[in-house]
Amino acid sequence: MKIFIFSVFFLSLIILNLPAQDNTDDQDTQVAWIFFRDKGPLNKISLNIIRKNFSQAALERRAKVLDRESLIDFSEGIFDMKIRHNLIDGEQIDLGGLTLVTLYTPGHSPGHLAFYIPEHDLLFSADVDLTSFGPFYGHDFADIDDFIQSIKRLKTLNPKIVATGHAGPFEGDISKDFDDYEEVIYRRERLVLEHLTRPRSLEYFTGRNLIFRSYPEDPHLMQWFELIHVEKHLKRLAANGRVRQEAGKWMPS
Repeated sequence: MKIFIFSVFFLSLIILNLPAQDNTDDQDTQVAWIFFRDKGPLNKISLNIIRKNFSQAALERRAKVLDRESLIDFSEGIFDMKIRHNLIDGEQIDLGGLTLVTLYTPGHSPGHLAFYIPEHDLLFSADVDLTSFGPFYGHDFADIDDFIQSIKRLKTLNPKIVATGHAGPFEGDISKDFDDYEEVIYRRERLVLEHLTRPRSLEYFTGRNLIFRSYPEDPHLMQWFELIHVEKHLKRLAANGRVRQEAGKWMPS
């Protein structure tokens, strides 16, 4: 069974290189985002694609905090990829005796996909990874509310086995695993509110360990991810009328 699960995992990783629900007109410039530990220069082509897929404002905002050229590198030829088929929600892929059902589950990224194999009641939930760390939405294009809805959707499948991109496989009380995973989001939100005993700037939250317990490697990058998590919570709280921002400071409403 473990061999089977890992085979599904690697197959899904290959398929996940295709973006989902993307209506970009220029299909040849759609790429899969792959981050590597090996550091190297950011070439002109990749910079142009970053500018297209991320907002220019977000790119400039990162540049003030991070040395992006030393943190991001891409494998040779990654930008030569051409997308021949965009997977859509509910599409069924015949693997010859197995059916791979695509599930559109945005949140971690706008085009995030999970895959379900009905013949074995097995779900590969990718970056809905059910870890104790909880959901990761520490980049500009992630969305907390989308993530919550995706967690709830996958929970309703009530699969026998869940394999993820970072942990598992999970068996047994799968429903509780999804509940615990979702609860991390609300726990983080409560932590953010606890710090708003007085008006706080976003920068105040830098290095406060609200998301990560420590920053064992690449601390500037980890703190940047953490700050984006906090910022998304502040904006979500503001949208729900629980906090407001005045003169660059966040405070309870």
